[in-house]
Amino acid sequence: MVWRLASAEGALLNMILDEGPSSVTGVETSDLAIDVVSRRHRQAIEQGELKLVRSNASAMPFEDGEFSKIFSVNVIYFWSNSDQVFQEINRVTATPGHVALCYQQQGPDKKDTFNPSQVERSLMSAGFSSTETTTAQDKWNGLYFCTIARKIAG
Repeated sequence: MVWRLASAEGALLNMILDEGPSSVTGVETSDLAIDVVSRRHRQAIEQGELKLVRSNASAMPFEDGEFSKIFSVNVIYFWSNSDQVFQEINRVTATPGHVALCYQQQGPDKKDTFNPSQVERSLMSAGFSSTETTTAQDKWNGLYFCTIARKIAG
């Protein structure tokens, strides 16, 4: 199962669903975003490949260890308490499991608040076993990062 903190654009969601049959749960705080994604992916929902849930990231309605893969793209900026969200993500991540957080160092408010080293430290403090960040740059996003957190047994 793949779980994602979704945004209304959902480019990553599109790629995952295009790969073929899967089981994806998208989480979003906005009813409007859920409506947009529901219309865009009606077939996947009807076929049971996509489930959409309205929830706050810091208190999610899922079982411990429910998801083996979690993706979040350009959402970290909107978490008012990222340390609490990282703990909640750790709770719902299976062992073994992986989390991929993709983000730019500057959020929409243009503040440098998402330093990859700090994101890695926060994920480790939340209970993940290891982290690794890659850096990339393109003409649409400028400089951006993808931090992978792993949860392994023992």
